[in-house]
Amino acid sequence: MMRSSHLGRLLAASLLAAAGCQTSTPAEAPMASERVGPDRELRVRVVGLESAGAVRLALFESEAHMEAEQPFAGSFQKASGTEMTLVFEVPEGVWGITGFYDKNENGVLDTNLVGMPTEPYAFSNNARGEFGPPSFEQIAFEVGKETPEMEMDFR
Repeated sequence: MMRSSHLGRLLAASLLAAAGCQTSTPAEAPMASERVGPDRELRVRVVGLESAGAVRLALFESEAHMEAEQPFAGSFQKASGTEMTLVFEVPEGVWGITGFYDKNENGVLDTNLVGMPTEPYAFSNNARGEFGPPSFEQIAFEVGKETPEMEMDFR
C-alpha cells in the first residue's frame, strides 16, 4: 500500500514519462508488447486549467508499474485554454493515469514544507485517496473494442 509521501513521487512519474524517460518493467507485470489486439486511441480530456502552464500525464498498465513508478507512456502539453484533449495509442487492457498541472512550468511538482503538492493534480476516474494517492484499482479503466474517453479534472 502506498503512503502519502509516495504521492509526490508518483505524480513526479508523470514528469519523467512526459519527458520521454525510458523505464524498466517490473518482472511480475506483463509488458504491453505481450498484450494482444490492435492499439486503440485513448482520448483524455483535461479540464480545470488556466491559460498558462503545462499538463503532464503518465499512463500505467498495472498496479505493479504504478507502485514502481514506471509508466508505460507519458504526455506533456502546454495549456492553451481551460481544457484540452491528449491522445494515447494503447493496446486493449486495463490502464490508469496520473497527472499534474505544472502551472509555473518549472518542470517540478511544487510542494509545501510537508511534501503535499501545491499544484493541481488528478487521476483517471477523478479518483482521490484519503491519505495519499488512490490505488490502481480506483484509477483503473478498461480499453477494449469500445475505448472510453477519459476526463480528468485538475480543479
